[in-house]
Amino acid sequence: MNDKKYQIFISSTFEDLQDERQSVLQALLEMNCIPSGMELFPAANQDQWSLIQSVIADCDYYVVIIGGRYGSLSPTGIGYTEMEFNYATELKKPILGFIHKSPENLPAKKCESTKEGKEKLEAFKSKIKGKMIKHWNASGDLSSVVSRSLINIMRTDPAIGWVRADKLPDKNSLEEILELRKKIDELSDALKAKSCDDSDPSKFAQGDDRFTIEYRIKVNLDEDGFELKYFKSSCQLAWNDIFYGVGPRVVDEASENEIKKSINSTLWDYQIERVKKIKEIKENLYKIISIEITDDDFQTVKIQFMALNLIQKSNKNRSVKDRQETQDSHLLAERKFRTVISWQRLNLSALNASTPAEFQRGCRVDGNIAEMVTRSVRIFLVPAHAAPPAALVRAVC
Repeated sequence: MNDKKYQIFISSTFEDLQDERQSVLQALLEMNCIPSGMELFPAANQDQWSLIQSVIADCDYYVVIIGGRYGSLSPTGIGYTEMEFNYATELKKPILGFIHKSPENLPAKKCESTKEGKEKLEAFKSKIKGKMIKHWNASGDLSSVVSRSLINIMRTDPAIGWVRADKLPDKNSLEEILELRKKIDELSDALKAKSCDDSDPSKFAQGDDRFTIEYRIKVNLDEDGFELKYFKSSCQLAWNDIFYGVGPRVVDEASENEIKKSINSTLWDYQIERVKKIKEIKENLYKIISIEITDDDFQTVKIQFMALNLIQKSNKNRSVKDRQETQDSHLLAERKFRTVISWQRLNLSALNASTPAEFQRGCRVDGNIAEMVTRSVRIFLVPAHAAPPAALVRAVC
């Protein structure tokens, strides 16, 4: 049984949407969620906006409901509902928008009466439509749409949530867990170091050897982006191509998540045209959201790069919080990265280059990589005519 509860902030104008808000509150309680909204705020000494900000910050999901009114304005001239939306966006909270389908059918007292109010409302609607939205007509209809949308986003994008304090481990247990985790890390590092010492990287697959990568394709089934579907496929890429996408990301330091994003970007570049031709995606005009390497194949790629001494685990001392946020970080072995660049990209025009721009064109790499390579080997401190191409090859490799 899952004891986690999600806190949901309900944002809307108040006077014209009281029945709708009550309906949504009831639906959230039936879903075992924790609703938050202006009618539930306690009496407090802090000003209203500071209180609202703190409640939004504590929430897991943000729901905004739009009827026919823009609402009361803050001293800055922006409506409070729009200020709440802007703050939730700033905090990168998962946002779900629900806009009335036929506001022209609402009673006059529930609609904006001034031209300025109508213009502000339409501008706010346009801003919300950049997020996931659904439309509604009546309060009963709204509560049902909100419930279904939240169930879906909780499944596809689970938030942190809340649990009872008595379900958490005590201080002694946490200290024991951290000590055991530290020992596991030390033993794992020692094992990896021994494996690298005893192995000859030249025996491993590398360079133009090809590796079959299995990946997952995520698509939208509807315009609003609430219904998602996943497809599986695979492709073969050379190890040089895979590392060429990862290399620039890990010149300084990168988390596992950042390395995975680089590989996903490479997969997108190589596979997007093929994916578009998949029969079901093509016939239904599904919108392709992402192409993502499977976790198993990502671990295989990471271990392969470590075995080839292309990346290594960071030895920077970190706090527990920092370790959790950055996961396992990796540093690039600079010599190996320069070697891969020379294997794959270097040609005669690059060897005769005398500026970073000429080197970039000759190697067919982006400006950041060209600057990094030239900065690392300093080949542009020597005029092109002062050294033969062979000398430059040795400098780069």
